[in-house]
Amino acid sequence: MSEKRKPSFTILLKNQGKSKSNKMELFDKRLFEEFKYMDGVWRLRINGKWYPKDKVHFYTSNEVRNMFWRYITGRTNVGKY
Repeated sequence: MSEKRKPSFTILLKNQGKSKSNKMELFDKRLFEEFKYMDGVWRLRINGKWYPKDKVHFYTSNEVRNMFWRYITGRTNVGKY
């Protein structure tokens, strides 16, 4: 069954000169009934796969910003399984 929830934000990253792009999708916690009382957090899907892949985890806006920055500067393995 495909995912019925729609992302609140989608960030498409493409490194100049490389053909592969990476898609980071942020889902508001209110889309997940069991976590609806958590405030200001996001669940991530990177290149169509939930991150991290083995558990449900929510990130604050600051954590998403830091992860994004590390990703574009090549200092992380986010999205690589």
